[in-house]
Amino acid sequence: MLSREENHLIFTLVISTFASALAGIFLQIYVFRLSGFPGTVIFNLFLFISLLFTYLFSGFLLKKHSTHLLIGSSFIISILAYLLVILLQANAVNYLSLIGLIFGISAGNFWSGFNLLQYILTNKHSRNAYFGKSLSLIQIAAAFGPIFGGVIVMAVNYLTKNSYAGYYFLFLIVVFINLFLAINTKKLPKFTGIEFSFKDLINHQRSRKWKIVLGQNFIGGLYDAAFNTIFAILLFLILKNESLIGGTRTGMLLFIALTSIIGTKLLAKHSWLYIAGTLGTAVSIVIFAVFQNWLGIFLFGLINGLATPFFSIPLSLAILNTIDENKLPWQKKYHMLLERDGILGFARVISYIFLLILFTLYNKEQMAKDWMIAIAIFPLITGFLLYKQYKIKD
Repeated sequence: MLSREENHLIFTLVISTFASALAGIFLQIYVFRLSGFPGTVIFNLFLFISLLFTYLFSGFLLKKHSTHLLIGSSFIISILAYLLVILLQANAVNYLSLIGLIFGISAGNFWSGFNLLQYILTNKHSRNAYFGKSLSLIQIAAAFGPIFGGVIVMAVNYLTKNSYAGYYFLFLIVVFINLFLAINTKKLPKFTGIEFSFKDLINHQRSRKWKIVLGQNFIGGLYDAAFNTIFAILLFLILKNESLIGGTRTGMLLFIALTSIIGTKLLAKHSWLYIAGTLGTAVSIVIFAVFQNWLGIFLFGLINGLATPFFSIPLSLAILNTIDENKLPWQKKYHMLLERDGILGFARVISYIFLLILFTLYNKEQMAKDWMIAIAIFPLITGFLLYKQYKIKD
């Protein structure tokens, strides 16, 4: 049974996820409509550069300030970013790097505080239940966001006869949700006083399992965030309708929410099912890249929905359970969380730099499809690393 603090942490993540899902895919589409493939990649590149440096700086912030402050400030900064997009409107195309940087600071503060809080509050005995419940609720929240967002955009566009007005109204709604979250942050427990130095990142002894965890996150970072960006754009190019996009994403994520409930129970008895998750994730990416139509969308949603719990839950457990094997108190282990976040963030920056080069040199839409086929190898590598980790005896 989860504690009150764990449940409130999940509540914060679920509402934050709903806000991100409400506007997230439409923020990417909005930027794409203004600036095309290169502008969208530049926006995300600066976002993840900013996110990476915010991660690194968080080690110093948490020495004197609490997780509570970082999470609360992330919502305030997010409000500023959305307000900037609303105020600039079409002129936002000239400030994509700045807007990306602000969104990156917001995300960096949130995940720095949240990941530490999540690690402290959970333990090995509750983590299967914690991640199972959180993944299921997150998928439900993420599922209803796109359909509401799509309907809002289409309805406001129709009423105002302005093809961008719906986006601005949607972003304003997210501003108020983030304001609620910022106020609600006071209910989260406060932890501060970590012991951190960059020397810890360089000098600490890395076990074989931890090296594998870092490898998993580096490989994952080479495709996960960039895939979501390109997926959103290609979905828009196929469907060409915001409400259809929202409804499609809602169906996919509701299916993942259902399979997550079942997957948690199955993984507790059959840990080897991560193999099915690995293969399913890779196959679904290839199918979507090859079949750019309703059939490809359906097959992707079906296969990816079945695979996701068996892929994401073992990876999440691997991070925290391996950190547990370091017997130091949590105040002295933040460098491990930071190292993991830094590796992940660095790989994401590399992925967007690579995409920017590709979209500058080659046919953009075809390159996006070819890139998706190529990255299908990365989930397979991650699955192999999970296998290597399970083979290591405690």
